[in-house]
Amino acid sequence: MKIKTIFIDGFGEQNEKLFSLDRPISIFKGSNEAGKTTVLEFIRTILFGFDKRKARKSEWFKPLRGGRHGGHIVIEKKDGSVFRIQRYQDRKENVSVLNDRGQDLGEHILQQIIGGIDREAFEQKYAFGIYDLGNTDDFDVNQKLYDAGPVSYTHLRAHETEADLVCRHLLEKK
Repeated sequence: MKIKTIFIDGFGEQNEKLFSLDRPISIFKGSNEAGKTTVLEFIRTILFGFDKRKARKSEWFKPLRGGRHGGHIVIEKKDGSVFRIQRYQDRKENVSVLNDRGQDLGEHILQQIIGGIDREAFEQKYAFGIYDLGNTDDFDVNQKLYDAGPVSYTHLRAHETEADLVCRHLLEKK
């Protein structure tokens, strides 16, 4: 599954924003308070619902600059089929899953379209922020993430081991 477009109608500080994601990997970058986390939470919300664990649904990233609370994303599956998933929080949460002909397939088809993945797995493997990087027990994923950075995991472990040896040596002297 690939997210092709994101349209935020109203979600936190963001409103009437359209993002076209036409590259294999999309990275949102910007200064603090630029809206990166808001976009990430928006994607999570569209796919999995307004997060009941964190706040009342009506207050979850309530639109602060106008717009209807929610929006949509357009996804393309490997087989080329395209779906528009839209979710809005009005008096109640409204979800539509539309095919490329505009037919509403119903919310029950959403899990099938996104491959049966749940919110937690999605957050750990596919859509994560800087604070999520250490929240997985999957060693391979963590190693690849560290290796993608300016200092590889292997390099970091070598320095950590060296630091441990120096500390032991200093403690033994006392």
